[in-house]
Amino acid sequence: TGDLSLTAGNGTIGTAAVPFSYTIGGRLLAVSAGTDAYLKAVGHDMVVGRVFAQGLASLHAPDGDIIGYLPGVSVSAFDARLVANGNIGANGNPFEVQLNKAGNLTGSAGLSAYVYAPTITGQPTAILNVDGFTAQSASLSSDGDLTLDNVSTSLGDLTAAAGQDLKVINTS
Repeated sequence: TGDLSLTAGNGTIGTAAVPFSYTIGGRLLAVSAGTDAYLKAVGHDMVVGRVFAQGLASLHAPDGDIIGYLPGVSVSAFDARLVANGNIGANGNPFEVQLNKAGNLTGSAGLSAYVYAPTITGQPTAILNVDGFTAQSASLSSDGDLTLDNVSTSLGDLTAAAGQDLKVINTS
């Protein structure tokens, strides 16, 4: 029942083919990768404090949910891929991401996804580009622009909220 922190100064944690897989009874406190971070929680929910990656932050919870336990942004990266067998975030407690304005959010939730891109004090207005995301239902929001491309919900429930421009390219 321990917690886990990981640091790869200028390097990568895991790979796309072989992510860093872990089984712990605690939380993923802090992850910092100079390039990409590929993380997989095995046999339990992925309970995230902070994940930072200069490139891609890939979080995979094949046996549960992906949830943030600290207030504020849980993932800060150029791009993010979130894949959970269960939920991503929760109603009233969305999973918060801060991505590069040219970066994309991709992934899937076996159940529901609640993802929010807040504007951080002293930084430019948040932008969230969602390109390739599936869930039974999804609530995707950004304090700034929100772009949805290749977003699908199997139960048809999709909520999109943008503080500025909302662009829908392809949803189903």
